[in-house]
Amino acid sequence: MAKAEAELELDVGGAEPKKGGGMKKILILALAALLLVGIGVGVALFLLGGKEAEAPGGAETAAAEPAPEPKKTAYYYDLNPAFIVNLDDDSGVRFLQVTVSLMSYDPDALEKVKANLPLVRHNLTLLFSSQRFEEIKTREGKERLQQEALKTVRAALTEVTGEPLVDALYLPSIVGQ
Repeated sequence: MAKAEAELELDVGGAEPKKGGGMKKILILALAALLLVGIGVGVALFLLGGKEAEAPGGAETAAAEPAPEPKKTAYYYDLNPAFIVNLDDDSGVRFLQVTVSLMSYDPDALEKVKANLPLVRHNLTLLFSSQRFEEIKTREGKERLQQEALKTVRAALTEVTGEPLVDALYLPSIVGQ
């Protein structure tokens, strides 16, 4: 009988080694690994600018902040040779040499400009030869001349083609003597 009581104690007291303890450790480690991966993904999204993921209703957020426009490609056309004109000045005859570059975002527009190049050069020659040396030797005078040249070119091209075609005009070199 003592033997039967000892067996009973073992069964009731649970003195047998526990089964499944290793399985609990594996589950805890797996959950900890998943938690670390989730935190890593969240930090990566935050650092890389995942604003849509942070804000509920990402479409509303995107509508509130306009997306930047894609950069346009600028196409240039240099009017060669440089313009050389006489300036009739009070102190005598002076010369002005100007190089001109036209810029457009539409490469086809520059082809239309090339087709009308005599008109463009004529109007710019008249503009440059009407300048006074004292007025264009300052930075402000050169900037004013650049703006007047752009207006002159755009007006001439609009008259012939119906559109200005040129988005900007640059004067890379201005030499007066």
